Amino acid sequence: MNKSMRTVLCLTAFLTVSGCINVNELAGLGVISEEALTFDGVEITKVSPSFLFESARSQGAMAIRLGAHWSDAEPDYVALKFAYASDNGGRGPESIGLEGIEISVDGVKSAYDSSGYNTISKTLDMNSMNSVVIPFVVLEQMVNATDCRLRIQTTKGYLDSMFSIERLPNGLESARLSLREFITIVKAKQAAL
Repeated sequence: MNKSMRTVLCLTAFLTVSGCINVNELAGLGVISEEALTFDGVEITKVSPSFLFESARSQGAMAIRLGAHWSDAEPDYVALKFAYASDNGGRGPESIGLEGIEISVDGVKSAYDSSGYNTISKTLDMNSMNSVVIPFVVLEQMVNATDCRLRIQTTKGYLDSMFSIERLPNGLESARLSLREFITIVKAKQAAL
C-alpha cells in the first residue's frame, strides 16, 4: 500500500472515530434528501432506508431496512419505505415480498397494508422495496416512544423489530436516529404551509 493510500485510510478512520463522518451516511444509509419536482412544484423530503434491529443484544442489523418519503402534496401522511437486500450477511430468505406492518407504540397497536407493489430486482443479489403509508403523527409517536416495536409482514411470514433501539453496543445506528432528523425537517416544512 502506498503512502497516499495509507494517509487517506488513516484520515478516514480518524474522521469516523472522531464523529466527523457518519459511517451509515458513507454507506448511503439514513441519508436525507430534499427536492422540488419540476412537473408540479411538489416538495419532497426523503430519508434512505437504514438499519432495524431485532433486539438490543443483536450483533447486526436485520435484512430489512426502513426509510421514509414525505410530500407537501399530502403533508399529514408519510410513506415508510422498506428495503430488503439478500446481501445482508445471509440473515434472510433469498427474496421476499413486503406486505404490511403492525406498529406497537408503548403498547398501542395499529396496522397498515402496503401499496401492493413490490419492486424486485435480480442482480447478483436479490433486492425488494415497498412502502406503507401512515399518518405523519404515527411516525412521530414511533420515534418518541419509550417502547416501539414493528412487525413487518412479508410473503414468508413476519419479522419483528425493536424500533426503539437507537444503537447496538458496537455503535451501529438504527433507522430511528435518521428518522428523528427527518421529522424535524418535515415539521419545519409543514409549519411553512
